[in-house]
Amino acid sequence: MFKFILLLISLPPLSVFAASEVAPPQTRKEVQVRLKPLVVSPEITCIKKKGYIRVAIIEENYPPFVYKDEKGNFAGININIARRIAKSMGAQAMFDRTAKTADALVELISSGKADMGIARLQFDTRHADRVHYTTGYAEITRAFLINRLLLAKAKGGTQKSLRSLLNNPDMRIGILEGSPNIPYIKENIPNTTLVEFASWEDIERALLNGELIAGFRDEITARKTIENNPNLALKLLSVRLKEERLHYRMVLPWSSGGLLGWVNSYLDNAKYFYNADQLLKAAN
Repeated sequence: MFKFILLLISLPPLSVFAASEVAPPQTRKEVQVRLKPLVVSPEITCIKKKGYIRVAIIEENYPPFVYKDEKGNFAGININIARRIAKSMGAQAMFDRTAKTADALVELISSGKADMGIARLQFDTRHADRVHYTTGYAEITRAFLINRLLLAKAKGGTQKSLRSLLNNPDMRIGILEGSPNIPYIKENIPNTTLVEFASWEDIERALLNGELIAGFRDEITARKTIENNPNLALKLLSVRLKEERLHYRMVLPWSSGGLLGWVNSYLDNAKYFYNADQLLKAAN
């Protein structure tokens, strides 16, 4: 026969359980005090409150990036991107077209006279400590537009590379004033004679007059020059540097970290990234 022995264990008073099951009111209050309010970007808050975002663009018409349509309204890829970013914030884009050069546009942004700038801008170390550069929205390559006759004379039957031919004080290369491509030429073709011009049209005229052996900018510009004027193909040659890829970016004030995050996220999610063929198709 088995004997069962019942062991009685003395239990603590009920008050002990009651105290352990319910957290004291003071503890709950302390947790609530530690919660931090949601932090909102001050610049985005300001834009939403105003209802508009100031967008700096360059004075120059340059399809497909920016131009005036038949009704005199701003149009183009840069304009559309700026308007859609503004719309994503519940605001409108107001365009400031007073800047005539990329350097002048950066000055508008760094001085706080505009919230955002868009104008085929490349990352430029001269300005990187004054403005933020966004993620890229278009990719192209650098390119030369070359006077065929002067190139043939410079070659003289030799097999020298283009850079070797141009790396000579007697060779004159045209470039736009204040262009971010100036440091590239000085570093990679240091012995050439670099001549700055106020406009690309001035560079084209100098090329056709034999005053320059080459003009330097990007493949869109070089290809458009010849495609828009087929007769020039007999006199001028477009040569793109395949290994030299450029990304066009927007610029924002250095203090606008929150706005930078918003714009970068918008560009990434909207999948804005044009290549040269798409840009030329849009231009035509």
